[in-house]
Amino acid sequence: MSATRASISPAISTARRHLACDLQGDHRTLGVAESRTGDWHGSPHTSMWPPGAERGHSSDVESHKVTKVRHMTPQRIRFVALAAVLAITSVPPTAIAAQAGEKQVHRQLSGHYFLPNHRGKDPFVNTYVRSSTSLGIANNLSVPFFDLQGNEITTLEGDLFIIRLEFEYQQAVAEWLAFRALIGGSARVGTDEQVLLATGVSAIQSLALGGSARIYESDRFYLSGTVDFVGSTLIFVDPLAFVQDVIDEGELNPGAADNLAGDETNLRSSVGLRAAYSPAPWLGFTGVGETGIGNPFEEDDKTEVLGSLTLGASVDFAELSSVPLGLLLEFQTESFSPTGEDLARAVRTWSFGLHYTGARDFSLALTPQVVNIPLKTNNVAIDGFVLDISIRYFL
Repeated sequence: MSATRASISPAISTARRHLACDLQGDHRTLGVAESRTGDWHGSPHTSMWPPGAERGHSSDVESHKVTKVRHMTPQRIRFVALAAVLAITSVPPTAIAAQAGEKQVHRQLSGHYFLPNHRGKDPFVNTYVRSSTSLGIANNLSVPFFDLQGNEITTLEGDLFIIRLEFEYQQAVAEWLAFRALIGGSARVGTDEQVLLATGVSAIQSLALGGSARIYESDRFYLSGTVDFVGSTLIFVDPLAFVQDVIDEGELNPGAADNLAGDETNLRSSVGLRAAYSPAPWLGFTGVGETGIGNPFEEDDKTEVLGSLTLGASVDFAELSSVPLGLLLEFQTESFSPTGEDLARAVRTWSFGLHYTGARDFSLALTPQVVNIPLKTNNVAIDGFVLDISIRYFL
């Protein structure tokens, strides 16, 4: 506001001075007329001229008219109007937007507006609410089936259908600090009888708390640090484990029911760094690295070191043309599986996000993802395809 007032003050002061002179001139003119007419107001029964001002001697009235015109000349009116226009147009656009209540979303470097990550892992400290819905399918799933002697009888193969929902809210409490909370859930189920028997039905619900703090910022580079805590609960129904337990025991015992259905918990904690760099208004790069510890489901006494790395590149076509679209390409590698799979190497994910960029405080993204999960068991890999729809609104 101070900058705005400073830019407006000179023009407004000039306009006020000239407007005051005009008003004072009118007042002086009216005073002259009053002094010369006294209390005379004129009437239908008197002369139309004031006393002492006959038709041939109206110099005072004419002088009054000339004086009034001289103070309110068209040049003076145009000058006052021009000063008012200059006062308005001299206000910076950012100041006008601030006075109008427009939100200034802080995710811009070097003129480039960074596209939000569909999982919420952004470097910038902002206030926003996010909703994400994912639908996917996993291929090449194979589950071996063993007899009483431990020999593999057959392998059940098929596909898995996966759905995931997430809701996240992040609140910036200062220009450099923000806290967030996330609640999410996912479920998976086999697409045919074999996979349904082999994998059953499972669902995971999660609650995450975390925060981000700005470490460094320049015109082109931004760096922040993060801390996150995630607690998850796995609820499952596993008919294959129930059948195998009955076969192993040779009878149906009360403990077999524990293998048919149950729940497990999982805790994870991590710290990380998030960076953003923009070399041009149409291009930006991001990097997210995290490390921490966690225990897989069904292995509460086992703690593993987790690590993940995400690299991304965003292109804003609105800076190159009039098309309000952007493209976010990302690659992620993650070494920890919360569901306890015995990984041969890190899980890899490729994402191709198409974003609407017509509004700076609103983001709508459609993100196809290709996932590869390599398993040590049978030396196979599960390939998956996930389609994510994410909506984010900056407050």
